[in-house]
Amino acid sequence: MDDATYRIRQGGRFPSPLHRALPFVVWLGLFGAIGLTLSVGGNGWPARIQLARHGKTTIATIVRLEPQNHNGCVYEFVVDGESYSHSAEACDSGVGSGMVVTYLPDRPSVSESGRPDSGLRNALIIGLGVPTLFATVTAIAVARSRSKFPALSR
Repeated sequence: MDDATYRIRQGGRFPSPLHRALPFVVWLGLFGAIGLTLSVGGNGWPARIQLARHGKTTIATIVRLEPQNHNGCVYEFVVDGESYSHSAEACDSGVGSGMVVTYLPDRPSVSESGRPDSGLRNALIIGLGVPTLFATVTAIAVARSRSKFPALSR
């Protein structure tokens, strides 16, 4: 399609830079929302930030091994007379052994084995970095395909 035809289809003017950036913005928003949704649901980065800032540590007891789940285990701990359980990945000890866990005092059901700051970086990378990188790569690919194949951008 030549310049004149393109201009006529666009109402006599070239599209604005904002119009050209729209696919990137849509993809970024979509995958950013997916990343936030995935990380907010469990012990993602928001919970890990809260655990790092306000968490208290205690000793939990391993009650079940889960070798099929990344060699993980299920642990239990007691806060104010109430028992809570959670699962952890990569447990080195056997059933009945103790392990350090960090929990939120106002919501003891939110807990993590060990110290939360060690896993915070990974949670941020997975929860925010991967979807953002994917959105950027997708937007670049769409922009390149539109420049190589103008008929697709109509």
